[in-house]
Amino acid sequence: IGAGVDVAEALCLSFRAIEGERLLTKLCELARRVHGIEHDCTKITMSYLKRMKERVVITQDDGKPFIALRYENDGDVCIVKDPTVDDETESKISASSILAFLGTPVVCEGLQQL
Repeated sequence: IGAGVDVAEALCLSFRAIEGERLLTKLCELARRVHGIEHDCTKITMSYLKRMKERVVITQDDGKPFIALRYENDGDVCIVKDPTVDDETESKISASSILAFLGTPVVCEGLQQL
């Protein structure tokens, strides 16, 4: 299980975060069945999965990190949460002013002539 966690992290660092997340999901289920919910191996695996599921974006102007929750207005606005604040307050940021952080999956669309 530990080696699988290492592989999942390597996948994330290789810009293959979705595959890493899928592997960690399977490893979490396996660790729970084999070791139980209170075992250190299970807790570590679940911690990695939680971290990998966070979709982090940074602002272009000051580089402040946020957790991306969803897009609205046909992708023009990103709803984010400040990871340094414990409350569930959501903010809106223009999608054109953020950058996806390493491991955050993105959807690329082709250029279209107008």
